[in-house]
Amino acid sequence: MSSELTYDEIVEHIVQNKEIPNSIQVPNIILDDSQRSE
Repeated sequence: MSSELTYDEIVEHIVQNKEIPNSIQVPNIILDDSQRSE
């Protein structure tokens, strides 16, 4: 069995609120305006 999910399998995981294999959670980071580059 392939370790990569098809598009339909990914949609199924999302709709059924299942964990998606090999995915990582990225925290929300909000930077202060003083840290913004121009």
